[in-house]
Amino acid sequence: MGNAAKAADGEKMDAGQIMIKLAAMNEEVMKKVDKSDLEKVKLDCNKYTDKTEGLLKKELDQHINAIKFEHDRLTAEFEQHKSVDFAEIVTKVSLLEKKVQQLVAALASK
Repeated sequence: MGNAAKAADGEKMDAGQIMIKLAAMNEEVMKKVDKSDLEKVKLDCNKYTDKTEGLLKKELDQHINAIKFEHDRLTAEFEQHKSVDFAEIVTKVSLLEKKVQQLVAALASK
């Protein structure tokens, strides 16, 4: 059917005609609607968006705090493993140094 649609009376209308009809209907509605009603709807919408925004910010803060907590926990865990691994390496290096010294002493005595 393309850009054409059937009107209520069966006549085909293109997108431009539809937009013209919508604009005319919008104008009619605006004439009939009391401005105070529109202002009330606007205030209600603003209250809703403020409430929703507050809830979303609260939820976002909770997620950020959870991520920070997990980051701190993983950092502490890494530091613990790093220090344990480093202590093990120091011990192994010390043992190797002693063996090298023993080998050097044994070769020097021959």
